[in-house]
Amino acid sequence: MPERNQDGIMGATVEKIRRAANLTQAEVAKRTRMSAAAISRVENGYGTLEDMRGILDAINTEEARDCKTFLSHKWRHLERPPFHHPDRDHLLLAEQLLEETQQLKSDASASFEKQIVIYEDEIKGAARFLIEESHDIAFVGEIGVGKTTAICSLADLRLREEKPFIRQMILESGAGGTTICEVQIVGGPAYGMIVEPRTELNLFQDVDDFSESLVMRLGNTDKDAISTVGVSRESERAIRNMAGLSVVTQRDQNGKRHRHDPALELAKKISNATDLKFDILTRMNLASRKNPTVWYSNTLNDSPLKWLQSIYTKINNGRHPDFSVPDRIKVMLPDPVLNHEYLRLQIIDTKGIDQTSQREDIERHFDNPRTLVVLCSKFMSAPDTTVQTLLQRANDVGISDVADRTLILVLAQKDEAVEMKDHDGSLAADEREGYDMKREHVEAALVPLGLTQVPVIFFNSMSDGHVSTREEIVGFVERIRERKAERIKQLSKIVERLKYHREEEETKTVLTNAMRRVAIWLRNSANIGEVSERLHDQLISTIMSVHARSVWASTRRNGKWPNLDYYYQMGRGARTVAAKHVQRRITELNSVIQNLVADEELSRAHDLLKEILSYASHKVMVMLQSIELRGRTEYVESLGNDFEFWAKCQERWGQGIGYRDDIASLSEEWFNHDMDTQREIIAVIVSDWKKIVCRLRELISDISPATLDDSGSK
Repeated sequence: MPERNQDGIMGATVEKIRRAANLTQAEVAKRTRMSAAAISRVENGYGTLEDMRGILDAINTEEARDCKTFLSHKWRHLERPPFHHPDRDHLLLAEQLLEETQQLKSDASASFEKQIVIYEDEIKGAARFLIEESHDIAFVGEIGVGKTTAICSLADLRLREEKPFIRQMILESGAGGTTICEVQIVGGPAYGMIVEPRTELNLFQDVDDFSESLVMRLGNTDKDAISTVGVSRESERAIRNMAGLSVVTQRDQNGKRHRHDPALELAKKISNATDLKFDILTRMNLASRKNPTVWYSNTLNDSPLKWLQSIYTKINNGRHPDFSVPDRIKVMLPDPVLNHEYLRLQIIDTKGIDQTSQREDIERHFDNPRTLVVLCSKFMSAPDTTVQTLLQRANDVGISDVADRTLILVLAQKDEAVEMKDHDGSLAADEREGYDMKREHVEAALVPLGLTQVPVIFFNSMSDGHVSTREEIVGFVERIRERKAERIKQLSKIVERLKYHREEEETKTVLTNAMRRVAIWLRNSANIGEVSERLHDQLISTIMSVHARSVWASTRRNGKWPNLDYYYQMGRGARTVAAKHVQRRITELNSVIQNLVADEELSRAHDLLKEILSYASHKVMVMLQSIELRGRTEYVESLGNDFEFWAKCQERWGQGIGYRDDIASLSEEWFNHDMDTQREIIAVIVSDWKKIVCRLRELISDISPATLDDSGSK
């Protein structure tokens, strides 16, 4: 029997085309020399291309003929996409372009071959991007901004018959601090949930912090000191529920509310934080909380969405007996997310931002080229400080396509839009005009960031039609793909011009003149200059801005805490310093190339000039990501294992005001004594930029002799 082909993808495609033609396997068999059983084997992925062509001939619809033509194409450079892939034509064009460039290189001069290599890399990159149909849509915003409510409305995760409105949401929402972890909404085989639990080590540390805070409350009148310790309210709520220690509120005969805290009562009995921790862990019964998944069954009385709402609420609050505290929850839906017909979309509801936006789980989405980041902001404060900070930081670390992959979603409530006033004091005529007024304000606030191209859309979960807003958001994802598809078409025209002009002496002369000027700039720009910034300044600034509780939690974990991760901050700091110096050089190169492109006499060099800039920008992005990783990892061993330093930080708690100031001073002192590591990282920044310049000089060295260095070597 033939081997199964491409995991049965093409066989399934043949079956789909047959069914679309309203033909049975037996009817197709009568038109061929194959049996119905043989056709079944082909459709299950076991068959040759010749078998499939024969079946498609027998079906003989327009779609079948198109598929047969598709099967005739050879795919030597790229993976063959499925026939029904939405970008099939663009991928076929990319494959054909790569075949042409291979032929061009076979008898090309050294200089011409180097040009082709640059174009080949971009063709392959664009094709690899398009072949994958999955994309993330990450909703980011401050706690209480309303992003979870917006997500449920846009994704049809609502029980519309429920009252009040807040009870309609499948994902638990409220006034903020409700979602315990990141939540991903994905397509799957059925309604269900996959829960990634917190590691036992992290959970033990959380319970340790909770126990410590309870003991400190006993007889401690220093409210500031007490507020410094303890886990987040979401984690505390889950721990209490799992341990059966939830606060109970009751009313007396006079209607006065009284709170009873069984956790505090337990602390009074035990008093020792370590013993208390183990008592609470025992009550949590973690051994029985090992279930990673739960699926809806048709035998249940509740509807799928009602069941989903109930299960999610229990898991999110630590009230489901089979699940531990979640670190990530995947909500599975049987229908395509956001009803998209071909893209595999995943919605990410990030944990609300409290204290600081400088968190890895938030900022990593800006680095993913397949992610659309939806920055949520309340209507009256849009664009709020968090949104502006995130955009500024994305700029600072050199994310060049931030405006292409980010949008601001302004979430309105009630009559906020119609309460907007124009410059003359007149109220907005309707909600749409109010949105337009607010858009002008938001766009004006983005001008200092140089990000006026970031789109701004509005949504009121209670009154606006969710379908149009959903289509608008999905449209931005589609445009991310369209830019890649358009680039392949542009490269097709460039390759065609390459073929036409490659032998012309006039073209060679133009290229030599243009590249000489680029080469001169490269020769004078290999050094990025003196780097005097301290890599740890960003960390120190973050220590001073987050809540003292986060500082305390981080020092107890040797610098690893989501709201204050020493190592993440050092990596981001190193990348920010590198971006500041290297991006200045890229800006200079851009000016040089734009001046050359403006010269019509150099028109035959314009394509190559633009590609050199694109190539350099891509290499810089890779470099910056590498620098961030180095800055993050270099300190893990030295700082992470400096137990004396962390002991000093922990001892500082409870010694009066100025806690954060003192931790910042201790941290700064540590880094000032470890300048060798900083110098090593800066040396890598300098060296990596020189490597990029060297590579650029190599690419144009055969076009312009000015790329030779002083010794005459390349």
